[in-house]
Amino acid sequence: MIIGVLCLSACVNQKNTNGKNTTMENKTDTVDAIIIGFDARRCQCCGGFMVTFSNDPTPYKADHYQWRPKQGQETFGVSHSSKFPMYVKIKYKAVASDCVASKGEIEITAMEAKQK
Repeated sequence: MIIGVLCLSACVNQKNTNGKNTTMENKTDTVDAIIIGFDARRCQCCGGFMVTFSNDPTPYKADHYQWRPKQGQETFGVSHSSKFPMYVKIKYKAVASDCVASKGEIEITAMEAKQK
């Protein structure tokens, strides 16, 4: 549990490329992201879609966050059979979780396609 809290703490405050702190909570600005694929690893904390804010669309190599839409939540047309990588603009918020196999878990609240 301590490791989960440390991971969440490290994930909440990130520095973007211009050196300003950006918070993972309640991101109301639209930001560029890449949905790099579905996390098909078989581990207790794996699963969901891998989302990166870097320019590297390589699954399992790029630093990524997990987006695991719950039943009844909007998926914006993204599914296991979607063609990845998907270049998008999103609004998101952090999801508190002590069981993640990535930089953290996010909930996407808005999404639009982006020209590559």
